[in-house]
Amino acid sequence: MLAVTGMSNGIQNIGLQNLLYTFIVPAESGIASGLLMTSRFIGNILASSIYGVAFATGMNVGNMNTMAIALVVVAVVLIPGMLYVTAHEKKIYS
Repeated sequence: MLAVTGMSNGIQNIGLQNLLYTFIVPAESGIASGLLMTSRFIGNILASSIYGVAFATGMNVGNMNTMAIALVVVAVVLIPGMLYVTAHEKKIYS
């Protein structure tokens, strides 16, 4: 299971980096890469914390429902930001 998840994350990372570089000036690529990795690490830390809390109390139907609701809330909060970023015109710099 971890191998399948890891492969999908690796493939997704390539797409995220390519998308990132289409929106920035080449001189700012270091800053943008650092911010991308920082946000990914924060997400990994939060996910590990949520999983730790969920599995520490035992995984049952109630905990799975609570986790599903928490993930839906996070997704709803992130959707406006994703729409804002993708609605702007891409600036391709050479």
